Amino acid sequence: MVTNFIFFGDNSVGIGFLISHLLTIFFFLYCLSQFYQKTKLYSTIKFEKNLFRVGLVLRIISILFFYSLYYIQTGTEFDPTAVDALWYHDTGVQIAQQFSELRFNKEELDRIDFDDLGYNLYLGVVYFIFGPNVIIARIIQGIFGSLSSILIYRIGKSLFNENVGRTAAALFLFFPMLIYFTALHFKETLMVYFTLLNIYAVINFQIKKNKVKYLALFLLTIFITFSFRAVLTYTLLASFFLSLLFTKKIKLHQKIAFTISSVFVLLIFVWQVGILDEFSGKLIKYFDRSTEGAIMANTAERMANSGQTFAKFASGPVMLVQSVSFPYPSMVKTNIRLFDVADQWYYIGSLFLWSFLSYWAILGIYDSIKTRIKQNLPLLIFTVFFSIILVITLYITSIRFNVLKMVPMLIFVAVGLDNNTSKRLKYWYPYMIWMCIVILIWNYAKVAGRGMI
Repeated sequence: MVTNFIFFGDNSVGIGFLISHLLTIFFFLYCLSQFYQKTKLYSTIKFEKNLFRVGLVLRIISILFFYSLYYIQTGTEFDPTAVDALWYHDTGVQIAQQFSELRFNKEELDRIDFDDLGYNLYLGVVYFIFGPNVIIARIIQGIFGSLSSILIYRIGKSLFNENVGRTAAALFLFFPMLIYFTALHFKETLMVYFTLLNIYAVINFQIKKNKVKYLALFLLTIFITFSFRAVLTYTLLASFFLSLLFTKKIKLHQKIAFTISSVFVLLIFVWQVGILDEFSGKLIKYFDRSTEGAIMANTAERMANSGQTFAKFASGPVMLVQSVSFPYPSMVKTNIRLFDVADQWYYIGSLFLWSFLSYWAILGIYDSIKTRIKQNLPLLIFTVFFSIILVITLYITSIRFNVLKMVPMLIFVAVGLDNNTSKRLKYWYPYMIWMCIVILIWNYAKVAGRGMI
């Protein structure tokens, strides 16, 4: 951070931002250590209760702090770079008004497809019950965030062991970016919850006897996630069917029956609610590159023209090698919008932490593949597939899109830490030094690509 500030001079983020993020890193490490030590002897029930309570308190504090900060900065409840957030809010107000008239008409809403409707509906329900109260909506998001830490714990415990589950939950609980997102009008907090709930349902579907219950939960979360982001739904579907194919705990005739029945029920359901054409149309856009608006046809040139100038230097192999450690913290004055602030500045501390923790994620993925690959397929397939999609579309450089990659990878971070050795720890230090060099190169490319130096 000091090198960045000295080298880039006037093009560097201000010293106040850098100091606040340095303190954020220290706060994360301190809370992580204290929480882990104080709860290591807790029973499962007591540990989960503490996860929820501590998580909710932290998130409410974050919500109130940033709510006050935004009012000082912008005179509104929204952050200085709010664009999507304001649209979500306005659409939520419209939906709440429709609900108050005992009706709902999607056609009256502005530029909205079904796969972007979920968060607007959430806001509409909250605003209908409590009025257009931004704080209440964010506090409820905080509840979802706290519940997600419990799901992380249960997934890690089911796939690996108690220690992995608790470490992953603690990492999630205090990770600054995830706390910050609850203070924004963004859909990522809810998407994380329903993604983890889906993975949890798939894991329990394979190991528990009450398969109908978990199959129903899987299909419900599939429908919900499609209302947030289509590609997320397709990734979860692929994860389910591929993990089902390779599991030994379910007989072949049951695999065939479950596959046919789940596909049939899903198709009937999306047909009945009138989104079958949109469901299939979105899928085509991801696979047919010749289709107008094809998402997989996203190119480095297109992204560079939209302002992400680093994309000029990007290629598939380059991005794939770095896909685990991406995105890197941006500490230069690029992508500035209103109020002379860029949204990327709020994530500097979190992305430093992720750059360093990615070392353990890589080792954790390696350990998972080497020792328990079939058992871990629901988590592995989702993480790998979603990362590949981010690389192909070059959304790997987007912080918001990476949240759904980073959260399940926190479990792999915990696996890597659980299998720590003196040799592995020894190589972590040069890895962190290398990451610092890469981060400086990244920031230089952002500035140089815009001709600022």
